[in-house]
Order: sequence, then structure tokens, then C-alpha cells
Amino acid sequence: MLARLRGAGRVIVSEVMDARLAQAGQTGADRVVNPAQEDLAAVVLAESGGEGADVIIVAAPSHAAQQQALQLAAIGGASTFLAACPKTSPPLNLTRTSSTTRSFT
Repeated sequence: MLARLRGAGRVIVSEVMDARLAQAGQTGADRVVNPAQEDLAAVVLAESGGEGADVIIVAAPSHAAQQQALQLAAIGGASTFLAACPKTSPPLNLTRTSSTTRSFT
């Protein structure tokens, strides 16, 4: 996995398609989560000792996934979105108290 090659300590992959989850597990993800069946926020917080993720990459054009990424990033963490949401989606809420210490790209 590219994340591991770039120095990631733990890699958590969230995906709703079972085939993609299986592939992520086979290629080195430490934890795979189907957010339709498990609470992704609970998993990320448990795996990070309550701190949140240092780096989050969202490759889905999903407002809910992107909003959740902002909430699950650790203080000083980075959220990167590789897909734009539809124009009909509401704007992302960046008004968290700690948002000034986070990086959004």
C-alpha cells in the first residue's frame, strides 16, 4: 500500500463494497471497516487512542464521507478529498472549534 510506503503506522480502510474491503485487507490494511455495518468513528477513535487519524483520504463523491473525515482528523491532521461532491450537496461544515489547527486540502 502506498500509505505504508509513505510511513503510515496504521492503515484503516473504509469501504462499503466487500470485494474492495477484501482487497484492502490482502494488500496490507491493518483494519478494514464497512461503515454500513460498523461505526467508523468508533473504530478510528479506538484505533488511534481517541486522537483521530493523522491523515484521511476520501476518494468518494460523498458529502457524508467528507464531513465525517473532517470530524475524525486528529488535531494537526490532514483531510484530502479526491472527488468532488455533487453541486446539490450542502457545503461542508468547517466550524469546529479546533478547525484552525487542522489542514484541509
